[in-house]
Amino acid sequence: MRRLLVEGIIEKIINKSKYDTEVFVQKNSKIKAFFDTKLRKITAGDITTLTIRVTIDNASGSATTTNLDDWETCLKNAIKSARVSVPLKTSFSLPSTQSYRGVRTSSSRLDLMTEEDMIEVGLSILNKAEGTIVQQLVMNKEINRNISANTNGIFIDSKDSLISSEISVTKKGATASEYCVSRRYPNFDFFVNNAVNLCKTSINPVKIPTKKMNVILNYPAIQDLLESVFSPSIWLNNVLEGKSLLKDKLNKKIFSANFSLTDSGIVDYGVGSSKFDVEGVRTQSTKIIEKGVLKNFISDWYSATKFAQIKRKEFVSSTGNSATLLKRPSVYHTNLIVEPGDYSYSELLDGTSLLINFLIGAHTVNPTSGDFSLNCENVYLVNNGILTPVKQVMISGNVYELFNKIIAIGKKPRSDGQVISPPIKFKNVQVIA
Repeated sequence: MRRLLVEGIIEKIINKSKYDTEVFVQKNSKIKAFFDTKLRKITAGDITTLTIRVTIDNASGSATTTNLDDWETCLKNAIKSARVSVPLKTSFSLPSTQSYRGVRTSSSRLDLMTEEDMIEVGLSILNKAEGTIVQQLVMNKEINRNISANTNGIFIDSKDSLISSEISVTKKGATASEYCVSRRYPNFDFFVNNAVNLCKTSINPVKIPTKKMNVILNYPAIQDLLESVFSPSIWLNNVLEGKSLLKDKLNKKIFSANFSLTDSGIVDYGVGSSKFDVEGVRTQSTKIIEKGVLKNFISDWYSATKFAQIKRKEFVSSTGNSATLLKRPSVYHTNLIVEPGDYSYSELLDGTSLLINFLIGAHTVNPTSGDFSLNCENVYLVNNGILTPVKQVMISGNVYELFNKIIAIGKKPRSDGQVISPPIKFKNVQVIA
């Protein structure tokens, strides 16, 4: 990142500003490859982004630029933005220097991966997708170098690497997709074989009637529900603003007693892991739900300060979940980890149920209510382990009611994003044909 040059610029920003100032710099080095039946395009490049947030009399303003030489203009724009912003009602100071935990977020094998390596892997994936037509394969490898600093003494840096891949295949009118996101070199054989198997086993689907039945949500479906529908309800800023149904539920039972959930930014190689958030606050492991009981929310620095003042506590620290300097407050989960259960995958398939791999449109659901009505893809009717593909169906309900209907939780978790979870089986879910 031209480390010394960037550090020098950050020091100039900190020294020149007369106000509480936060700085976040990220250099992103990316290789992106597009395939269908062959390589179509590959691009590579670096981009460095500087974000500055200034606070004046409790009013915050931000500005960003990709031209580090123009840092003075960026600082002036952040100051101008703060001066015209509405002051926040809660007084606060910036986080100060602290110790940081070590967490593994990069892989030398990914770091050394070249454009030629990406092409070779992509063509190998295409060859292994035999018997189907590959509609699209996208591969993306990136290395990020991050620096967070402020006028209260924080100056910390880190590095992370990431690879993501997504494939869509079709055969005889059936389609299937698969994806993987990892900070380590992934198992591409599993990735492509799973897409091919999903596609081939989805040919000639049958109709089923509208009714309530037991449902198994496979990993991608669980990920969609937890990220898009549930996660916003545990952001402390939403709780304090009355935008979460969980605002009065702390230390109360909200889910089945066999369900526990943790947000952890310090799990090695977690996609959402980092030793600090964008405010320079160290990340941590936060127990969210313990045996069905809501134990904590996640927060950035401002929402934690506001919560402490409301509860008349001397200090409540941020959980290290600040997402961006471009707005305050700003909260997002790191890695949501579902505690595994005792059931093997074959045991989950005992009896009669509906196995759902993907939910479509979970990001459009209103997280305030938790109500959902979602299309499903790659769905199978399960009869004692025998799978029959099902024509397009929907499921509807409420995420809080749904997670009170847990029958069984799988023992083998999967991680291909900022959720780490096994499949989960629920009872009496409304299925709409």
